[in-house]
Amino acid sequence: MEVWQSPGDSTSTAQQERRGVEYLRSLGQLTAALTQAQSTAVLGRPIDAASLTGAIAGVAEVDARLGDALRTHDRWTGLRGKIETLSTAQPATGQPAYDAYGEVTGLLLALYGVVQENSDLVREPQADAYYLQDGVAKQLPEFLVTTGRFSDRALIVSRTLAQLSPNDRASQVGQLFAAQDAVSSPAQDLNDDLQAAVSVSESPTLGSHLFNLLDRLRITMDAVDSSTFLADGEITQIEIVALAALRASAVETVNPLYASVLDELDKLIVTRLDKISSDRRIAIVALSLAVVLAITPILMLTVARLRTRRRPGPPGRHGRPEPEDSEAQAQSPPPNPGWSAGLALPAGPRERERSGAAR
Repeated sequence: MEVWQSPGDSTSTAQQERRGVEYLRSLGQLTAALTQAQSTAVLGRPIDAASLTGAIAGVAEVDARLGDALRTHDRWTGLRGKIETLSTAQPATGQPAYDAYGEVTGLLLALYGVVQENSDLVREPQADAYYLQDGVAKQLPEFLVTTGRFSDRALIVSRTLAQLSPNDRASQVGQLFAAQDAVSSPAQDLNDDLQAAVSVSESPTLGSHLFNLLDRLRITMDAVDSSTFLADGEITQIEIVALAALRASAVETVNPLYASVLDELDKLIVTRLDKISSDRRIAIVALSLAVVLAITPILMLTVARLRTRRRPGPPGRHGRPEPEDSEAQAQSPPPNPGWSAGLALPAGPRERERSGAAR
């Protein structure tokens, strides 16, 4: 029973992980749309409602199918309500828009965590798949969100810095550098995850494509790290434009990397499912063979005993088998003594009458 249950449990776990992978795909599109909407709102421009609506519809469709298994309905309902309120409310700009979208992206990152936990991805047993799921369910979305926040924070500071008191100015500058540092942590963790996944994996397709995309991401990471804001006491418009380009570059790089990591992760899970199925077939064959080997001696012994019981006894004096036991002898009629002595029996009336007529 243990041989049978273990593959069954592993199959259920792998299937649940695949549900998580599918849910994460829809969240990636929503993350890109939300970060774009945040930056557009901070600038005071109309957001791309069609893109955001399409991303919402994509997650809603997946949640309707998989939300029971992943226990995401409540989280998604709350997040969706917040997003739709933002998109239909009176447009806000600057800091109010930044704060409102910051709350929403925080809920979005929390939903990633729920999917990662309830899909069992966070307990992925294979080392390479574990590193991939950590990168795609945690580090990549955080990197995209924090890069957008950094770019938007720089824009806000550039617009208000000149009018602020020295204390407020110092506070704004501190928040800007904190936003810059917030980009580095998930970026470095993502790099470590993908490097570790490739180093331990036996997959022939995992390395080259991911590394090419990761190299492009490092360029964005290095540009963020090397940004020298407030070197002369202010942020120039040129720097703001450069930051907006960095955010756009991050989105363009993260989207294909996100899809590729999910593809590789799903491929590893499917390979494990195939192996589980193969191991189960082998276990069934081995168990069947063991049963056959175990019952064969019993069957042979049973057949031998049946043959022994049906075998006739040794032949008697008249060429017939001797009775096998006294019970059979007791049931046989006694022999006629006349025959046994070799004498003729006395003739009856009919025989005497026939004899006289013959004469």
